[in-house]
Amino acid sequence: MYKFVINKLKFAEKVVLKDIQVELDKGETLCILGPSGCGKTTLLNVMAGINQTSDFSGSGWQGQPPDIAYLFQEPRLLPWRTVLQNLCLIEPNTKKVFELLHKVGLDQYADYYPAALSLGMERRVALVRCLLLSPEIVLMDEALASLDESTAAEMRKLIKQLICDHPGKSLIYVTHDKRDAQELADQIMILNSH
Repeated sequence: MYKFVINKLKFAEKVVLKDIQVELDKGETLCILGPSGCGKTTLLNVMAGINQTSDFSGSGWQGQPPDIAYLFQEPRLLPWRTVLQNLCLIEPNTKKVFELLHKVGLDQYADYYPAALSLGMERRVALVRCLLLSPEIVLMDEALASLDESTAAEMRKLIKQLICDHPGKSLIYVTHDKRDAQELADQIMILNSH
């Protein structure tokens, strides 16, 4: 079981998160719901070790921190590199890269630059990048935001196949969309604004 605790997280004098406890079994999916500005992304960033603050004592992963990959809302691909070049920065074995590109239906786009891809395609490339890290936990921040419904449904299906149905991978997924939570989650956490 993975366990993450925040006693109190402050930026300047503002308490952003307080009394948060996340428990997640291996292979389980947790969806975090809540309105904009309630701290969902901040929680993911702290879990990933991105947000560092001096007022964070007594908080963090309990025991050995898990291996984490993070799928941001923006795909964050290097625009001057092709899809394959972006992914080979993580995994030099092109056979592994092409296997995953095939699973997300993008193997024929390996030589394309990000500017030639749709947002949905870029998000699939970013998903492949996450999976190439062989994480124990994948963190996702609004991975389906700004996608049309058919593209979002396809992405949900891929997330289910490649992460949720994989017994060795857990998912912590931030969303404001109840449909995502209903389709993907084993458990749901609701954050409220202070």
